[in-house]
Amino acid sequence: MTDPLASRAIGLTHRLQSLLEQEFDALRRREPQTVEDLQAHKTTLLAQIRQLMEAAGALPGAPVPPGWEGFGAEAARCRDLHQRNAALVDRQLAVVRGALHALRDGDPAIPDMYDRRQRRRAPSSPWVGEVSA
Repeated sequence: MTDPLASRAIGLTHRLQSLLEQEFDALRRREPQTVEDLQAHKTTLLAQIRQLMEAAGALPGAPVPPGWEGFGAEAARCRDLHQRNAALVDRQLAVVRGALHALRDGDPAIPDMYDRRQRRRAPSSPWVGEVSA
């Protein structure tokens, strides 16, 4: 017999799986705004799932409570979909880095301007940005 909290959590994982599939399609079509919009929904679903797990005592590393046996497979499917999406992002990032490298003509003296989270990096050299006389 499935616990009512587990049933709700499984329903939320199905919604999360759907969002992860939509995210994959948006990543393939290179639609960053859609990916960002989906991120907010994913975060909300994950918080709701976490609350249900805490309420039932179904936390990672703890024994599986009665009625939560089917949840693990659904959560694993979400993990797999997330990893697939992350791999696609990594491949796309590698392509962009390769294009930047080609544009820089392979000059290793020109540093990468952004980190993995697309935040601007500070120059690694005190000489970057100075104007010569």
